[in-house]
Amino acid sequence: MCVAAARTRRARCVGIELREAAALGAAAAVQAAGVSSLVTVVHGNALELDLSSATVVFLYLLPRGNARIAAKLLAELRPGTRVVCHMFRMPAEWEARLRDTHAVQSCRAGGVDTSAFTKLFLYVT
Repeated sequence: MCVAAARTRRARCVGIELREAAALGAAAAVQAAGVSSLVTVVHGNALELDLSSATVVFLYLLPRGNARIAAKLLAELRPGTRVVCHMFRMPAEWEARLRDTHAVQSCRAGGVDTSAFTKLFLYVT
């Protein structure tokens, strides 16, 4: 997502990846895409990092991960910050913050959802 945002919108992105191998792979993809001036990949735990400067947060977590980070996002993010979740909603206490949902045709088969659709949920703090 960071590479796509950088390519299409010239957005500055910071990707945080818990698994070292995934962080190294993401960093290689950023380099190969030629967007390393816009995208930084951090090997770390988002629960332990300062997220307060974010204007958009993209989560690619399972429901348990969304639940674990939900309180941190509300505590640290400024009002009006957008939070986009891939595939899974935020916990029920976030429902009043839900602004939009999208289901788009997936570009690859299989994965977490076998319906061939990717779901995105937009929340605003």
